[in-house]
Amino acid sequence: MRTKAAHTFEICSWLEHLLEDENSERTSLFWGINQFFLIYRSKKSWLSDSDLVLLGRARDAMVIAFRNLAHKAQLDRKGRYRMIPKMHVVDDSFFDTCDSKYNSGRDMTFRDEESMRFFRAISLKLHPANTGRGLQRWIMHFSTEAFGRESVAVVPK
Repeated sequence: MRTKAAHTFEICSWLEHLLEDENSERTSLFWGINQFFLIYRSKKSWLSDSDLVLLGRARDAMVIAFRNLAHKAQLDRKGRYRMIPKMHVVDDSFFDTCDSKYNSGRDMTFRDEESMRFFRAISLKLHPANTGRGLQRWIMHFSTEAFGRESVAVVPK
């Protein structure tokens, strides 16, 4: 199945629902993915201790189930389970969240590739001498709209 990364959450929820009667590694994998990103997609900037415990359980279920499924696929000489985001990204995000209690999901985006298209379109409309300054202004405008004026730092020239 091929899809956009932004649709991953809906597909994982659907797959978990399909597998809910099955007690297997796949069920654990999708439960872990859904719980992990459900916490990250919450509107809270700071996570409570109970959120961190649930996040840890979800991460463990996801990583262990993925490892077991990949090992089984290797023994069966089938293609490995391909999963994006990569597990090291999940681990890094989890440990950063545990250290600070800041919801790392607040900074996650699937728009990286799409935003590059916007940057390219904007830079093509600017004179080459003004490209850097024009992109800086656009980024400041975007940051102000997305996060509010009080969170944007003013950088002196």
